[in-house]
Amino acid sequence: CAVLDSCPLIVILENVPRFPLALVKSLFGHRYSIDSVILDGVDFGMPVHRRRLYCVLTLNGAAYLGRPLAELRDVAQARRSDKVAGRTLFCLPGVDDGMSQAVMKRADDYLEVFGDRGSIYDLDQLPRGRPRKAAGDGALFTLTAHTRLAWCADEGRPLRRNELAAGQGLPSHPALACALATQEFNFESFSRSRAARMIGNGMSVPCIGAVLFWFSRWAY
Repeated sequence: CAVLDSCPLIVILENVPRFPLALVKSLFGHRYSIDSVILDGVDFGMPVHRRRLYCVLTLNGAAYLGRPLAELRDVAQARRSDKVAGRTLFCLPGVDDGMSQAVMKRADDYLEVFGDRGSIYDLDQLPRGRPRKAAGDGALFTLTAHTRLAWCADEGRPLRRNELAAGQGLPSHPALACALATQEFNFESFSRSRAARMIGNGMSVPCIGAVLFWFSRWAY
């Protein structure tokens, strides 16, 4: 593969927690030292759950990590705030889409099943099939490429595209753009389906940023 052909000093992989780490070791273990950690966006103060496996491969004899990635998780969890909530995303301007009768019916079905008007529901999932709602700690469920309508019952509207993007740490908010030293990006110009693919297929910016920082600090 391209990695083995070019042998870069470092390779960073991100995938779902159940991704078989043994496969990575079988493919690259003869040339790379492999360290891994499971991180969640809420560990870094984000109001959206996104547990993902992060693997750092360092070329044998050329680079190594002086401290294991597992310590990064311990540091993040030790500094995690006591309260995060998906509702903190209701901060960005935008145009609220008109919801069809079918979508409104599904919102009503969620309320009938769960009865929690303070929660946020994934209207792309059936409430009596595979329901998804805000977690017990108030953080939003994992955003996927199919998450188009994250509905807040008491606000009576779905999260806007820019709000969903901000939950991943993407620069759709002036403060996030400033923190990332980049230009602000407006997701409102995309359809909900396209925005969902862009946001749901992306990485949690604080998580991957923490991995890169850990490597820059402890790689030799």
